Amino acid sequence: MIMVNHFYTLPESADKEHKSALPFFESLYSLTHGKKSIVFSNSRSDVERNMVNLKDIAEKRQESDVFMARHGSVSASNREYAESRMKFSDIPFVTGATVTLELGVDLGDLERIIQTGCPHSVASLSQRLGRSGRRNSVSEMCFIFEEEKKAEATEFYKSINWLFVKCIALIELYRENWLEPIAIDRYPYGVLHHQTMSFLYSRGEATPELLARSILSESVFSNVTQNDYKALLRYMLEKEQIERVSPGGLLIGAKGEQLTNHYNFYSVFETEVEFSVRDGFYQIGSLTRPMPPGATFALSGKTWSVIEVDKERKIIYVKSAKGKPPTVWNGSGGGFEYTKVLKKMREVIAGDNEYPYLHPSAASRLNEIRLTVRRTRFLENEIFEISPDTFGIAMWLGTKASNALDFALNKALPARRYIPRYWPFLIIKNVTRKQLQNALEYIRLTPLSAEDLLIPDAVKIDGKYNDFVPPALLRKQYVHRFIDITELQEEMNNKL
Repeated sequence: MIMVNHFYTLPESADKEHKSALPFFESLYSLTHGKKSIVFSNSRSDVERNMVNLKDIAEKRQESDVFMARHGSVSASNREYAESRMKFSDIPFVTGATVTLELGVDLGDLERIIQTGCPHSVASLSQRLGRSGRRNSVSEMCFIFEEEKKAEATEFYKSINWLFVKCIALIELYRENWLEPIAIDRYPYGVLHHQTMSFLYSRGEATPELLARSILSESVFSNVTQNDYKALLRYMLEKEQIERVSPGGLLIGAKGEQLTNHYNFYSVFETEVEFSVRDGFYQIGSLTRPMPPGATFALSGKTWSVIEVDKERKIIYVKSAKGKPPTVWNGSGGGFEYTKVLKKMREVIAGDNEYPYLHPSAASRLNEIRLTVRRTRFLENEIFEISPDTFGIAMWLGTKASNALDFALNKALPARRYIPRYWPFLIIKNVTRKQLQNALEYIRLTPLSAEDLLIPDAVKIDGKYNDFVPPALLRKQYVHRFIDITELQEEMNNKL
């Protein structure tokens, strides 16, 4: 069983105490009341905000506090406690979680799954839905949205809750048995650097030929060419990660020794600096940035006040506090998107289908969106005007095709001023409509390659060891992972 609900919230200027009693949290409380549940959210801040507000409602109603938080910043002991209570207790505990509880942890019989906001993907939706109804009962998943009502003067495309539309699209794709394909990194150059250093660390010395035979034979590096590897080794020599010895051998270099002799080398993935949060000797969890003394924040579903910060030892000492403070994390529901999802979103807002799983308030919000779409008629053209020199492009493209279009326009329109994207659109400023139409026609009809794209130097793959990878290889990796010129031109020509 799937249900989607929607609530309008008060503006940010509204009284905070009044804001805490919004119908959104009352509904969330009702959905979880008496049900062993997981409340999934897309950020740690949302998890903490939800749990603190649910605890507050329980206290005001003089009902049991059954609410816990379980995410990466909660201490291991508190995470284990939450898992144990969910699995073995007959009490209907409710745990707020991020992706960490999507799979792999046995929590026993779960009666209901709630998602605040939109899941990242169909695969994520499927995993979360599958957590309930495992003992011959019906799987239940409720999606609940809160949204601040926009002013009348807001640009039409900003007045649409695109994550709400995306959620409906994901549910429909799930009902059609579609899942996102598994993405494989064909050029994991950062991992290749790590494996090269590990090989030399264990052997002491090796020739380039031996390194290539031993490492490139692994299936994960099957697409890495000999020339790519030579370029990587040359760059590692420049960076003093490795050094030459006669006759033709390679050793770990002076700066490479600093890297390999540190315990952090054993992890391929980047780790953030964390501050341990402690109430006396008891560890509550961790934060990735310090909070000043006197500040209050939510962690592990409770409110804390900072007493002292020991920056050298990376410890934040706290005491228990009352109230519902701001939390310390930011997060959004963005991420990698597939063109199929964007096209389904377009289908949702362009059509008149009624979806039986929409609560009346959610159905009403969808009708509002459809009315805006029909009134503005922006689905009839791929270009819509924002101001005389600023236009939006609505082609309903996934991340890779949209990136290809963005970087092709960089070259076709050199005078274009960069404007951050407003998902799911590209915003183009400092052009005329005719210039933009000509540029799109050129991109549609001209065979393009990666060399025809103007990719900013700041755009690159993040990775723990990518500072030791040549920029040309990082560009090649980025192009493969995040750009698809073929899909772009096929989609553009399908619209003819």
